[in-house]
Amino acid sequence: MQKGERKRAAIWSARTIVGVRRGGPAPAEVAAPDTEIPLSDRLPTFHELASFDAGRAWDRLSLEQQRAIGMLALRFGTVGQCEGYFHETIEGVRSGFSSSHWTPQVQATAVWPRLHIDLVESAARAAFEALCEHFDPLWPQLFGWQARKEVK
Repeated sequence: MQKGERKRAAIWSARTIVGVRRGGPAPAEVAAPDTEIPLSDRLPTFHELASFDAGRAWDRLSLEQQRAIGMLALRFGTVGQCEGYFHETIEGVRSGFSSSHWTPQVQATAVWPRLHIDLVESAARAAFEALCEHFDPLWPQLFGWQARKEVK
């Protein structure tokens, strides 16, 4: 973590950078807008996320939407879960995350060529991105937001 001018930046796996500003009012560019945000651009509030009911949201979806999301979730849940488990050496596998509970025979199956590891990691990122992109237009439906009727 770096501290400087009341800002902090956290770096995880050298891929994700998070910056936090503390103190003072929100900058004008991120302050709440005076106009209503269209549903297609709206982000959920903390309360909406904290109280999100996945079962109720699932029931609001059509069968086609459930199928599409289910397939994307299965893809991400399988390929995405494997990211980080495979290494080029057995030492890398043994020092890897949560590998100590595996038997030596299973650990040996996690030794892969670098090209294969890179392809799995790329597929995991693509599966996550596809899942996120599919959800973005569904937020109004998943959160039960209703568009306001315009009065003419």
